[in-house]
Amino acid sequence: MRVLALDVSTNTGYAYYEDGKLILSGTIWPDKDLTSFGPYPFNYIDLAESLSKNIMNFCVDFFIGECDIVVEETTASKNNYSQKTLEYLHFCLLRHIRSLGPNYKVSYLRTGTWRSTVGARQTKEERNLNARISRIKKQTGKKLAKIDGKVVGRKDRKDYAIRTVREIFGMSLKKKDNNQADAILLGWAYILGAPACDGTVKGGIIKKIDK
Repeated sequence: MRVLALDVSTNTGYAYYEDGKLILSGTIWPDKDLTSFGPYPFNYIDLAESLSKNIMNFCVDFFIGECDIVVEETTASKNNYSQKTLEYLHFCLLRHIRSLGPNYKVSYLRTGTWRSTVGARQTKEERNLNARISRIKKQTGKKLAKIDGKVVGRKDRKDYAIRTVREIFGMSLKKKDNNQADAILLGWAYILGAPACDGTVKGGIIKKIDK
């Protein structure tokens, strides 16, 4: 089975698997930004088209023969313009993929679902560290916290994903590679059997089991 996982955004993370083995992963960086296009609102359409073409051109070698394509489901953003870009990009990308023919199955996984499936959750140690940092900031009144003489930042979802990739695949990624890490884990969750979305509100959610 061939699987291509995409964490779709302006900086799109990708991960390619063959028979459950991670072959290649990375980030597709944009060659243009919103300022390169015309006035609102058509600049968002032009940006989405440009980004989707970059993704398709980069991934063209993966679209030879049958391939399962896994994409992270979109969720509501606090920035409505960032959300607009993301939704337009997903539309343009799906339109390109559909034009290739029937050999490509596209599955969307919810963020919470793939994170739960692969275990990319906050650990007890990370929770304790964040609490300690908060206490230090409150005590000192400073925006930065130092532990053993070093400035230490709070751990977040990006750190959880990068740490999980290291634990499962032995890869050491930097925080700027978080989209790559998400794509790797997204594809791995799909291979492990994480439920996909079906277009309904409750589709693709992992049901809690009463103990």
